[in-house]
Amino acid sequence: MKLTPSILLLASFLVIPIAARADSAEKKAAKTEAAKPAGKEVTLTGTFGCAKCSFKEAKACQNVLKVKKGGKEVTYELADNQVSKDHHEAICHDPGKPATVKGAVSEEGGKKVLTASDIKFN
Repeated sequence: MKLTPSILLLASFLVIPIAARADSAEKKAAKTEAAKPAGKEVTLTGTFGCAKCSFKEAKACQNVLKVKKGGKEVTYELADNQVSKDHHEAICHDPGKPATVKGAVSEEGGKKVLTASDIKFN
């Protein structure tokens, strides 16, 4: 009868890690799905700069793309993803640079948000 508790203990060591991995995989899939931007991918060309340092329009650094559409200037805030972060140093404290940005556009709080998948300086 001493064998039964040992078998139960061994089985619990095998089942718990498998359940933990399944839960981790579900969370990772949900996080990946949430990180995907809404909308189809677009390509926009305009002036890429820092809202605080380049354009003096914000209190904190924020990458933005200013695009002229129909005689008006439309400002797209870039979502805080790795593509945007990788290009911030190139435009911060600069008057803005001509650039083409690919990504998905959404609206949050009345502002246009561009989740960039690629940024190229013209």
